[in-house]
Amino acid sequence: MDESNNDDDGSKNDDNNDSDEKPSENTLFIEELEVGKEYEMIVTNLTGLYRYRFGDVIRCVGYHGESPIVEIAYRKGQFLNAQ
Repeated sequence: MDESNNDDDGSKNDDNNDSDEKPSENTLFIEELEVGKEYEMIVTNLTGLYRYRFGDVIRCVGYHGESPIVEIAYRKGQFLNAQ
């Protein structure tokens, strides 16, 4: 999972008030997700996918024991503007 909270120089950015927040390349394990944050899913498996980016963005909505409960938030690059 990639989380967006680093500055361009790779240093940790704890200031969540930045309106021009840029995605970072921090990779987290599923058990490291924080409730309320959104993450892009990246998958590696034994059949040949290595750090494959599906484009799905998930949101951690809570935990059941030590397992995060996630919901699909949206797919990157695919937004519908219905007015």
